[in-house]
Amino acid sequence: MKSSAVGYGAKSAVSFSACAYDAIHIVNGIAAVDYTRCIGCSACARACPRNIITMVPFKAEQVMVVACSSKDFGKEVKGVCKTGCIGCKSCERATNGLFAIAENLPVLDYDHYQPDFDFSEAIEKCPMASLVYVGKPTAKDLADTAHEELPDKVEVDFKKGTVKNMKTDKTSEFKALPEFLMELMEEGGLIAYTKKKLSK
Repeated sequence: MKSSAVGYGAKSAVSFSACAYDAIHIVNGIAAVDYTRCIGCSACARACPRNIITMVPFKAEQVMVVACSSKDFGKEVKGVCKTGCIGCKSCERATNGLFAIAENLPVLDYDHYQPDFDFSEAIEKCPMASLVYVGKPTAKDLADTAHEELPDKVEVDFKKGTVKNMKTDKTSEFKALPEFLMELMEEGGLIAYTKKKLSK
């Protein structure tokens, strides 16, 4: 059984450069794993400075995961994220304990996880849509998106103020973000930034 990386909220270049298989990229501001390339070496998880990339065992082509790594309380999460887990425990109740809440975040018991388990009730009851399947797309997934045109892959450097289109190799410039905004991003958002400043 192969393990693979899952990261939500990870934006560190360290994690991406650690991958020798080019299996992790930023897509719409979130770390996305290319499961056709990931071999489960865990280099990205070890390199992630925020410890938000985890390894999950793939017992099938697709595996259920919690698409959130925030351990903040529900009100704080809702204030900064539209899909962050609020720790409501609906997934725990809907799966007879296959999920357990630990530090305000559901943890899936992969030792007892079975690929054919029906998560539909848990997915339906999750108010923040934080439960998702990851892995290789199914035939239905491919058919449902066949008409969509893939966007160009871009690399954004907020410090330099550049956007590079990897398909055309063209680079556009924009006004670089101020240093304090970069600090906010690097700390993982306003709440984490404020907590760090207040703890000094």
